[in-house]
Amino acid sequence: MKYSYQPIDFAWASLGINYVIDAANWNPLEDPEKLIIRSLEPFYKDPRLLSMFLAWAEEYDELINVGRLGAYLGGLNPFELSMLGAISLKLLKNSRWQRLNEKIVEKLGANPPKFPKRDDYQSLANISGNDEQFSAFGICIPKVAKAHGKKLKPKSIIAQKNHWFKFRLLLDSQMRADVAVAMYYLGCDNAYQVEQKIKCSRETAYRQFKSLKNPIVKLQIEILKKAAA
Repeated sequence: MKYSYQPIDFAWASLGINYVIDAANWNPLEDPEKLIIRSLEPFYKDPRLLSMFLAWAEEYDELINVGRLGAYLGGLNPFELSMLGAISLKLLKNSRWQRLNEKIVEKLGANPPKFPKRDDYQSLANISGNDEQFSAFGICIPKVAKAHGKKLKPKSIIAQKNHWFKFRLLLDSQMRADVAVAMYYLGCDNAYQVEQKIKCSRETAYRQFKSLKNPIVKLQIEILKKAAA
């Protein structure tokens, strides 16, 4: 029987998870950090997706703006916070994930919640054991390991297709790159719109917006867009 892909599968295919989905169906404006946030509950429901994400996060680490994830913490419920906290524990080799983890632990407080166990997960956990990082955040799931690298598409291909990744490679900082995407692809006409769209600080939005509006810089951005098209 042919597998029926869900919207979240198309989204992750756009960012490099190797689903059999034609590149014509990839979204070049798929926002990596927003997708991570909206995938937190699906990660819990689909350990296979979580396993592929862990491989993806390690392989694509330099292209992920982990600082932006911190800006979304205020809108997450306790379960989503705990899922992101556990994921950050699994990615601690990078200091940026360490800082995110510290923010989540602080937000959850001294008595972090514990969540009900799923019967189907508990039976698997009885065989493989519970995942330690998720247990630390009150979530009981069987041990989760990152998937094999063959589950991913090469960064070189995805960075050509995805505008967020493309500009993060081409410009000198991730926030500057993200402001450029907001201005030149998402139609943000002022710094306030940029701030709201990409969840950056007001100071960053205004400083980078002003810089990227410079006629010479604007011309350079247009050249970069054409060169990377």
